[in-house]
Amino acid sequence: MVNRKKRLFFLTAAAVLCLIAASCGSASDGFDGRMAEPSITLLLKNNLPDESITTKAVEWFSEQVEERTEGRVKIEVLNNADMGDGRACLEQLQYGGTDIVKADVSALGNFVEEFNVLGMPYIYEDPEHFWAVHNGPIGEELLRGAQMAELGMYGLTYYDGGSRCFYSSRGGNTQSWRS
Repeated sequence: MVNRKKRLFFLTAAAVLCLIAASCGSASDGFDGRMAEPSITLLLKNNLPDESITTKAVEWFSEQVEERTEGRVKIEVLNNADMGDGRACLEQLQYGGTDIVKADVSALGNFVEEFNVLGMPYIYEDPEHFWAVHNGPIGEELLRGAQMAELGMYGLTYYDGGSRCFYSSRGGNTQSWRS
């Protein structure tokens, strides 16, 4: 059920991306040659390394957009913070130096302070609670609310790289979900 919801969410995000791309007017002058329809290439900047699970999701997203638009929309992904850290890339997004940024909640907190709350440890009871908050009214308002609009940004989705573990000098670990 969770995979089905995630798939639906990613498909919705891809559709939203296509609508955003079409409305931004940043299409190239080239044609893809198949149906004489204009093609567009968007630049997505990602601060994570190639082997990150979130990077794999970003690259999957890029492939899905190209496939589902029959090649009319392509997303060039730059990983490894090649074009700067999350904050620098978000600044580039604001002035049009990039089209999409995979940003961490902590980087977004530099622009919309309320994002910092989402990164606090031990606030979620379990993964279901995490997604209920992020996909609910609170998460939606942060991604697509007035503060983001004022900054010229629009959030597409949340990615989750898995729960974090905290280790102590005494050995063992404690999951970030409350027990």
